[in-house]
Amino acid sequence: MNKIYAKIGEHTFQITIDSANLLNYLKKNFCIKSRSEAPIDMMVHIKDGFGSPLVTYDVNIMNTDRKLKFRRDDYLIEVDSDFQNATLSVFNGFALKHAFINLYSSFIVYHNWGLLIHSSCVVEDGKAHIFSGQSGAGKSTTARLSYPRQILSDEATLVKITPDGATVFDSPFRSELESMNGETAWPLGSIQVLYQSLKNKRVRLEKNTRPAPADGQSFLLGAQPERNKKDSRAAETAGRLRADIRAVFSKKQYILGADFMTDYFIRKPNCETVQVDDEWVILNPETYTVTKLNEAGGRCWSLLSEKNCPPAKLSQHCKPALPMKPIS
Repeated sequence: MNKIYAKIGEHTFQITIDSANLLNYLKKNFCIKSRSEAPIDMMVHIKDGFGSPLVTYDVNIMNTDRKLKFRRDDYLIEVDSDFQNATLSVFNGFALKHAFINLYSSFIVYHNWGLLIHSSCVVEDGKAHIFSGQSGAGKSTTARLSYPRQILSDEATLVKITPDGATVFDSPFRSELESMNGETAWPLGSIQVLYQSLKNKRVRLEKNTRPAPADGQSFLLGAQPERNKKDSRAAETAGRLRADIRAVFSKKQYILGADFMTDYFIRKPNCETVQVDDEWVILNPETYTVTKLNEAGGRCWSLLSEKNCPPAKLSQHCKPALPMKPIS
């Protein structure tokens, strides 16, 4: 049995685990220590071999007097009513990530600390800037193109909310980009909502504008306060977040498009390209990824062979292959 300590935001979790594969996943993605001088906020036991591969993202919630359970095809969370002890039974590493997202989201809402938001986040000029939007709008792409800026999240942004404002911590819950495991908290500078568009532009929202849902899912990850209206802590935390969002939206601008955060694009020299009819396939042997591009994407890829190709030239030559819905 392995005992480790994981630091997430301002919280320390004591984790016991047997599986070597799941332990490697935690060491790769979380800030892991062999001992902790900080007080333990929660003890978590992780077990493998549960359930089956993911079929649906639906989560069944069972609430009893002493224990709360979250069950999905590939994981089961059992946590006591005061959120001090939990058991995660998972099918694989993917299930472990989602189970921990659900557990941690519920934990911080229970303690009235903050929220996990489905978005990416980068640091610019000492402030954190959150990017939300529908699936495919460019949340992860925006984070990727923001390098070498510090990337706080590419999937789930960790936000602490107090009466004095909101601060953002490095999130271990990543989709593609690895965490730097930084422990610095950054003040929230803006919340940007991305929309696919033929042109890159910013549109300022009025104070009373209501943001659209991120992608048909809850704007918040994991625990959803609306499911339990009796929980005053969750309602209060969500209310403070809404107040912070209104304040930020009234001062900042939305971002339309995803390539505004960088001046130049660079094509990595070790990638291999295969063209089949009007589609392109890009193979990256370093990251073991395969990316499929349409005709417009292929033209952009060809232009990137030029050194320091500016975005203006890409915009001039790479028109979308299919019409896109205009922004109202």
